[in-house]
Amino acid sequence: MTGELRPGRADAVPEPAVSVIIPTYNRLEYLKKALITVQAQSLGNWELTIVDDGSSDGTAEYVESLGDSRVRVERREHSGNPARIRNVGVRRSRGRYVAFLDSDDLWEPSKLERQVAAMAESGCRWSYTRFDMIDDAGRGVPFTAGGDWYPYSGDIVAPLLATKAAVAISSLVVERALAMGVGGFDESDRLLFREDYEFCLRLALQAPVTVVPELLCHVRQHGGRATMARRDLYGRSADVYRKIEVLLTDAGLRRLCRHRCALHLVADADAHRGAGDRVSAWRCLVDAFRYDPWSPRWWVVMVKLALRV
Repeated sequence: MTGELRPGRADAVPEPAVSVIIPTYNRLEYLKKALITVQAQSLGNWELTIVDDGSSDGTAEYVESLGDSRVRVERREHSGNPARIRNVGVRRSRGRYVAFLDSDDLWEPSKLERQVAAMAESGCRWSYTRFDMIDDAGRGVPFTAGGDWYPYSGDIVAPLLATKAAVAISSLVVERALAMGVGGFDESDRLLFREDYEFCLRLALQAPVTVVPELLCHVRQHGGRATMARRDLYGRSADVYRKIEVLLTDAGLRRLCRHRCALHLVADADAHRGAGDRVSAWRCLVDAFRYDPWSPRWWVVMVKLALRV
C-alpha cells in the first residue's frame, strides 16, 4: 500500500483484461495513494479511467501529467452522483472485466490477479474480496458492516438482503457484459449513496459470485466520506428494498426483503422523531407497518411517538 507513482508508460494496453474505474471529486491526496496501489498490481494487463466529477483541486491536470497511457481522466461537470460517474467509466471501459476503486480506498498488490484467477477457475462472472476499514493514517478501525465478515459465495441473494454478506464496492471485479446487462448503477436520486448495494443485489439476482477470502481491499473511513455525512440513508435503504422486491419471485426472499424494508423505515422514523419531525416519523411508521406489522422495534418507536418521548 506504500510507494511512489511509477514513471509514465508510452505503451497503452491494447486489450486490457481489467478496466479499473475510479470516481473522484476533490480528493487529490487520497487519489494519489489509490493510484499507487493500482500501479502496483501484479496483474499488469489493466487500464484505468479516473472519472473526475468536476474537481477544483487540480485532479485532472495531475492525472494528465503522469504520462502513463494506461491511465486517462474523464472530465465531467459536477453532479455529486456516484452512480452516474461510475457508469461513465463502465461505458468507457474496454476490458473483459471492470473493477471499481473509490479514490480514498486502497488495494493490495495481488488483488486483480487473485480475482481474475478465481473467476476463471469457478466460471463466475463477478467476485469480491475481504476488506477492512482504515483511518486517514491507514490504521485499522472497527469494522462497521454488521459484525464479522464472512466469505459468502454462489447464490448470495439472501445473505445480501440480510446484510450478512458484506461487499465493498472497491472489492468488486465484474464481467463488463454482466455490469452492462443488469443496467449498470441506478442513477436515480432516491438511491443516492446506496446505489452500490442495490447494484450488488441485481448482480446476485443474475449470477452466482466467487469470493476471494483474503484481505485485499482497504476502505477508508474519514470525515469527508460521502456516506459519513448522510442522515437519510435509512430511507434510501428502504427504497433499495422496495425496488428489489418487485424483482424477486421467491416468496421467502420477498418476505425477507419486506422485513428489511420495514426495519429501515422504523429506523428512519426514529431518526425523524429524534429530530423533532413527528409528521415524517408517523409517515415512516405507517409505511413500515404495511411491510412488516410484527416488528418489535416498530412498537417501541410507536410508543415513543405517542408519549412524545
